[in-house]
Amino acid sequence: MKYKELEDSLKDIRINKESINQVNELNIQYETEKKEQQITLQQTEIDKQSEQKKRMLWTTIASLIAALGLGSTGAMFYRQKRQLRRKNIEIDRQKQKVETQNRALDEKNQIIEQKNKNITDSINYAKYIQNAALQNPEHLKKMFPESFMFFQPKDIVS
Repeated sequence: MKYKELEDSLKDIRINKESINQVNELNIQYETEKKEQQITLQQTEIDKQSEQKKRMLWTTIASLIAALGLGSTGAMFYRQKRQLRRKNIEIDRQKQKVETQNRALDEKNQIIEQKNKNITDSINYAKYIQNAALQNPEHLKKMFPESFMFFQPKDIVS
């Protein structure tokens, strides 16, 4: 009996040892799985952060490209505006020059019109004198029956 008890107790110790070993193995397995899950979560988090960094990098690059594009576009618009302003100034100068020439031509036209009016008035007065000096064709016909009068003025006077 004593041996039997001793054997039972050894069996219990051996079973307890096996149980402890199994518990230890399960604990190790649990801890390993827990650490693998943590590693997976951390890897997922790192991947998310990496994606965010990539997006941020591409956004920054796109913003820089857009800023450079807008900057060059702005510079181009500024250059065109400056050229347009210069052309407008040149057009204004030419316009003033043409207006000055037009005023001078208007003054010359007025002088020519006045002289033309004076000449026409003089010619009309000469016609009046010529008509007064010439005899009436009917009166001349009575005086000289075989005669004729040829009077054909080019414009106003003959």
